[in-house]
Amino acid sequence: MKKKTYVIVGGSSGIGLEMTRRLSAEGHQVVVASRTADKLEGLAGVTRIALDITADTLSADALPPKLDGMVYCP
Repeated sequence: MKKKTYVIVGGSSGIGLEMTRRLSAEGHQVVVASRTADKLEGLAGVTRIALDITADTLSADALPPKLDGMVYCP
């Protein structure tokens, strides 16, 4: 299986966290944009962008050059 890169906004809790865990377990790269990071510790291939989606703007410069998918669940 080819490794892919995903962005998950709201990936540190709830449904977003479960998506992060599953994609990480499958060996994919996951970029999580979230307010918190404590539940992301120890997940392989996961990087975090500090973001409060209600107050901040997600800069395209912070994202990987190629994305295979995006999940939005803040």
